[in-house]
Amino acid sequence: MPIFTFVLATLGTTAEINLQRFGASEPGEPFSLTGTVSAALFNAHYIIEDGTGRAHVRSKSSTAARAGDRVTCTGFTSVDVYGENQAIATNVSVLGHGEPPPPRTEGVARIARGEANFANVMIEGLVVGCFPDDIDFNWNYLILRSGGSFIYVSVPRAKGESQRIEDFARTTVSVRGTVIHGHCGARRVIGPHVETSG
Repeated sequence: MPIFTFVLATLGTTAEINLQRFGASEPGEPFSLTGTVSAALFNAHYIIEDGTGRAHVRSKSSTAARAGDRVTCTGFTSVDVYGENQAIATNVSVLGHGEPPPPRTEGVARIARGEANFANVMIEGLVVGCFPDDIDFNWNYLILRSGGSFIYVSVPRAKGESQRIEDFARTTVSVRGTVIHGHCGARRVIGPHVETSG
């Protein structure tokens, strides 16, 4: 009697990892991805670019990477509670360091429609609302309007911060950050937003 063994193909590009969102690959598939860290977010979350696109990688490795690092990550794919596809890296090797990709000027409407996922962006808009996170006091949120579109911007709160978040209300600001198509945390679903580093 023949014995059948199924071996999952190892995903090797960000495009293959991102196909998971469209049902073309299954959570739990192994991956080995080499690319450039375009953004090092909080809590060991990275955005990695490889020429086929950008993917969200959450590291469980003890190796820390910085924006601009060329890395190889291995692990398995996953979908978080918000439907965001990500790659869980169990091993990260830094191959070298360079400059991260520069941010591009992006429209708030395109971000709100999900057309700039994981991109490093510069946006400008009027702050029409602002509030501190009610669960994680390390974060503040701005609500930016440009034209008829709105987007959230998450801003880390610095220790000893003297400027109140309310001071930004009704001002036009320029923001540099990384587009995340769903909230990375578990406190609320805020949809597409820009996460800044300060």
